[in-house]
Amino acid sequence: MIYIIGDNKRSILLQKAAADNGLEAGVFGGVEDVKGECDLIILNTGEDLEKRRAEVAALAEKTSAPIAVTISLNYACAMTKGAADKSHIVAIRTMEDECIGEYIELTKTFDTDEGVYAKVLEILKSFNDRVAEVPDIIGGIFYRIAFLYSNMGAHLVSEGVTVVDVDNSIRYGNNIKRPPLRIADEVGLDRVLEILTALYRETGRPAYRPSPLIKQLVNAGRLGKKSGQGFYQYD
Repeated sequence: MIYIIGDNKRSILLQKAAADNGLEAGVFGGVEDVKGECDLIILNTGEDLEKRRAEVAALAEKTSAPIAVTISLNYACAMTKGAADKSHIVAIRTMEDECIGEYIELTKTFDTDEGVYAKVLEILKSFNDRVAEVPDIIGGIFYRIAFLYSNMGAHLVSEGVTVVDVDNSIRYGNNIKRPPLRIADEVGLDRVLEILTALYRETGRPAYRPSPLIKQLVNAGRLGKKSGQGFYQYD
């Protein structure tokens, strides 16, 4: 049994991904709902760091089951501060749209027990074989690459290239089925701006400095699919 804590869209999609691969999983509202034995707990609540640390500490005290904390722009080790027992805590990253579960990144902390890590890896590979074992680096792999492409695509649009041509160059020229500006619209340009800002701040690499066009679109309320308009127009 997998407990997924956090009553939100990502948790529901994670539950569906688990069920599609023959795993029993349930979505629960909070830490207090964890009762009885389970194989894995996925903590998928909000982004507030201090609140999440308190949730992790409470879970670690309550159960010895492996705890996988979903992270995006935090370090895995940052999640364990305050937990009395850190040995059964890991972190995972998933995509932020309907493709959740198709690709998962797994990260250990300094204190993660190797046996616990191996168990979580085995369970996650039951979702599919596309589980990447990633060091504790800011943004992991997916965020670093996908949104770098989105940022570079936005710069090209600013220079006069059409949105369709940018995405087609990636889709057909590089054989990537989900092009960068379409991904940006699906995730939300406000979220993309947040991700790029964090990556630029943490890495200092100019390539992550957010494109002025992305900032302009966000300021204009054109956030992508959820607002009806971003790089693309939606009905």
